Order: sequence, then structure tokens, then C-alpha cells
Amino acid sequence: DAEAISKLLGELQPGVVVNCGAMSALGACEKDPENALRANAPKALVESLPPSSFFIHLSTDIVFEGDPTTTYNEEAPVKPLNVYGQSKAAFDTWLLQLQRGSDASKGPLATILRCSNIVGPRHPFCSTG
Repeated sequence: DAEAISKLLGELQPGVVVNCGAMSALGACEKDPENALRANAPKALVESLPPSSFFIHLSTDIVFEGDPTTTYNEEAPVKPLNVYGQSKAAFDTWLLQLQRGSDASKGPLATILRCSNIVGPRHPFCSTG
């Protein structure tokens, strides 16, 4: 709800926002790509932040194709193989364009952290739920 987000952030005026939210169950993302994009690409959140704030976005290495012989850096092209990766890659790309574009001064400073299997003994994205 973009309006509720905007109202809340207007009241709080946060200096830093860390976005940990995601729809990461691969099966659920494949079944409902529209909802996956809505959950994994929170543009309304970023657009509601004051330009003086700092936005930290937790993304994923699933935005890459997963070649085990490749080392990926921040300039590596994204090539997601599933809806979850596509939705995260779409937002990452949008956020980077916002940072580098002519309107960069209108949005918050931002950074993207691409994490991989950060919790638990098994890969969290194996769930088909």
C-alpha cells in the first residue's frame, strides 16, 4: 500500500531503512509472478524515503545464472533463471539506475547487498511452497 508507506515514512523520517523483506519461496514465486514482483521490488518504499535517508537492500546471488566457475562482482550482468531471481534483479536494476541517473539527487542513497544462503543448514530457496 504505497499511500500507507508514504504516510508512515513521512511521520518517522528515518535516516536509514534496511529492506529485508522478500517473497523467496521459489514455487510460490513461479505460481504468482505478479505478487513476487510486488514483494521483491518495493519501489514505493524507496520513492517515499526522504532524499537524506540511506536505503540498504538485501538482494540475492540468485540474480546470477549460478555458474560455479564464475566469480561475480557488482558489475557482473544479471541473468536470473527463475521468477524470484527475475523479480530481485528487476528491482536491483531499477535501484542502480535511480542511483546513477539524472534524478539521483531526488532519491535516497542506497546500497545493494547480495546474500547467499545466510541462515540454516540447507539452501533456503529449495522450498517449493
